[in-house]
Amino acid sequence: MQKPNNLSLAALICGIVAVVFCFIPVPGFTLYLAIGGLGLGITAIVLGAKGMKNAKVTGEGGGMAVAGLVTGIIATVICGLFVLCVACAIAGLGFLAGMYGSQTVGAVIL
Repeated sequence: MQKPNNLSLAALICGIVAVVFCFIPVPGFTLYLAIGGLGLGITAIVLGAKGMKNAKVTGEGGGMAVAGLVTGIIATVICGLFVLCVACAIAGLGFLAGMYGSQTVGAVIL
């Protein structure tokens, strides 16, 4: 039995947790989870790349490194798009509040 490559295992765990964070709808905390998922996704990409380099040398953990890299890329794209959409929505609400002179536009929707 081969012993696992620790970087590959860490990349896989970070990637899976990041993908899960992208889809947890918690009122009031969804944006924070998406930002955390974005950070974990980037971490999974870095650890997956280093794990693949380590797997070439040792011959162990290559599959986990690729899986961590793929899940990290997927989570980074999904969470990044979500954060971008929320930022655009907040900017649009600020524009509407300035246009109509009301400070309650954002409070009603958010």
